[in-house]
Amino acid sequence: MPLMYLQFEYKLIAVAPYYDLPPVTLDEARSFPGGIGEVSRWLIVGGSGDVHNDHYLYEISLGDLASTQPAADMQFFLSGQTASFPEGTNWTIVNLTEQDIIDYNNRTMSPVDAVDDYFEGTPNSDLTVNLFSNDTIGSDITSIEVYPSDPASGQIISVSMDGTITYRPATDFSGQDSFSYVIVTSESSDSAVVTIDIVSTNPVLDAVDDFFAARQDRELTLDIFANDDWRNTSSDFHYTYTEPAHGSLQVLGDGTIVYQPDADFTGPDEFTYTLVDGVWSDSAVVEITIDPFVLDTVDDDVIGNANEDLILDLLGNDTLVGVSQNYDIQFSNPTSGSLLFFQDGSIVYRPDVGFVGSDSFTYTITDGPDSGTAIVNITIAEPYPDDGPFRSQDDEDS
Repeated sequence: MPLMYLQFEYKLIAVAPYYDLPPVTLDEARSFPGGIGEVSRWLIVGGSGDVHNDHYLYEISLGDLASTQPAADMQFFLSGQTASFPEGTNWTIVNLTEQDIIDYNNRTMSPVDAVDDYFEGTPNSDLTVNLFSNDTIGSDITSIEVYPSDPASGQIISVSMDGTITYRPATDFSGQDSFSYVIVTSESSDSAVVTIDIVSTNPVLDAVDDFFAARQDRELTLDIFANDDWRNTSSDFHYTYTEPAHGSLQVLGDGTIVYQPDADFTGPDEFTYTLVDGVWSDSAVVEITIDPFVLDTVDDDVIGNANEDLILDLLGNDTLVGVSQNYDIQFSNPTSGSLLFFQDGSIVYRPDVGFVGSDSFTYTITDGPDSGTAIVNITIAEPYPDDGPFRSQDDEDS
């Protein structure tokens, strides 16, 4: 009896790839329709063509068939949206052996290894690269998906099954962008991240405004370039500057810029500088505030009596404008007496017993880089006739 030409409608019921399908038994693989219109699962093994994948389970629905049921050894071929049984085709659904099922359940997978990629491009130019150049793909690719299709700073123009993609950066964009892709084969899948670095070939000039403060009559070393950017510059790169209104600038041999305010000037001052490379340039303003500051220590001349403590007011004639409260003061030692320091801040000079004549010492006030030194000249007069060996001023006042 010749083979009959029978039509089947079919649809895919296993959405998982081949490597994720559960094991089957021989009975499940050899199941047949029980009648017209009933549904069964058929394990499809072998096959040819690019339209259908032989590593999936398909659900076969009987269409309008003749009364004669297909024999156990019948072969069929999937084509388009029908399954037919012409003689000579190479799709075998039935007539499976136990070894066929063992081989199917023990099948060896070919894993996919998608490796992260890094590519460089230039602004305003499409970048075409191959994502698979460093990947391991063990079986036929069924799909490749790129996401997001519109990265943060560009867009994916095209994606090919061989891994070739074209990326278009946003207009005038430079910097890094990224996206991911997934490779799906008949046996496995994997994903990787692609980093695109759009590198500008034009110089990047970014001069940022600066703010400094200095003390009156003190020079100030300026680091105006610390917050600037001048990438991709050429050998012609340089800078220019204007002169400040209330001071002067000096450029040292190592490129350091020193600002010297005018004598006694206090208040705001400024100047402008410009980064230049060919036709590209960018400018910034340097603002400088000169704070009032005077540290002027004046010599003192004091007179005391022999054998009496002498309370000193050293700072009364000094000028300390803008000096911090944490300034430091140091004393030298007098030759013919000693200095006494009290918790209330008072300073007392005590002459040696019986000393009469001239003595002196110095004191130095330091506040940061500024300091001032003064001499205290002391004259000790003869004691009163009724003085004892030593008395304090408190004794005299009483």
